[in-house]
Amino acid sequence: MIEIRLAQKGEIAPQKEIWKLCFADSAEYINLFYDYRYEEGETLLLLQDGNIVSMLTMRPVTLVNSSGAGVSSVMLYALATHPKFRHKGLMTQLMDFCHQALAEQGIFYAILVPEGLKLANFYRKFGYRHAFFVREAKLSASSLVKLPGGHSVHGWISAASPQEYNRRRNELLEGITYISYPEEEIAYQKKLSQLLKADIYAIDILMGKKEIQGCATVERLSERRVLIREILLTEEHIGWAIKQLAQHFPAEEYIIRTPVEAGKYLGGTVKPLGMLKVITDAKRQNNAVLSSESSGYLGLAFD
Repeated sequence: MIEIRLAQKGEIAPQKEIWKLCFADSAEYINLFYDYRYEEGETLLLLQDGNIVSMLTMRPVTLVNSSGAGVSSVMLYALATHPKFRHKGLMTQLMDFCHQALAEQGIFYAILVPEGLKLANFYRKFGYRHAFFVREAKLSASSLVKLPGGHSVHGWISAASPQEYNRRRNELLEGITYISYPEEEIAYQKKLSQLLKADIYAIDILMGKKEIQGCATVERLSERRVLIREILLTEEHIGWAIKQLAQHFPAEEYIIRTPVEAGKYLGGTVKPLGMLKVITDAKRQNNAVLSSESSGYLGLAFD
């Protein structure tokens, strides 16, 4: 017998087991999510004969377009089926149920980040398309010296509060289509970055009497690799900020993600990051945000 419903109290342990089996994340990483971000009312479960075998999380976000209009959306996260119950169409049933529930709530878009081409093709069957892109560059430590932005820049980088980071992020992304997060998501990203021996940062540069503000999210993937998951700053100062961050986080390789329009001199490639499905037609609601031909910026994808 199949049952699909929201999570209830006392059901975290089987969810953690499925997460571990499907994603191979550390216990610290899994516990961080369930300690600080888990909400029963945002978690859908599929039970077979009373046992939890599939799950997904619905995280509220806002899709904001280039003119500043925003609509309620949901990011689907931690979609997983216990390995013993795969290839039986259970995730299809769970996602169909989820999409119907979102439509009844008046949600405009569902967004997710697939892990690889195989899963991306699976989600296309539900009407998802790649709609969020980033520019990703991989730079060796020795190559950073070639980046523009010298010692004459007067600026500093400091750990940011979730409130300050979110304020800067939303201001810096004005004019493009992007995902805006509630403050609790930025707070979760801060704890995630700290777990990975880094943080979220405010970047401040003084140009005469003018102050330029930016922000960056950093994660240490290993002793030799550091991910600058997001860096938002004026184009001419991105190189300076990367070199400053590298002083704080020595590594052999730096993976740097920026919006597609930024950081072209870093090289790298434009790559798809997130997919989108129309749940409620925003055009019919006189609030068009993202057309079938356009794309946006996701940035903090928790991937």
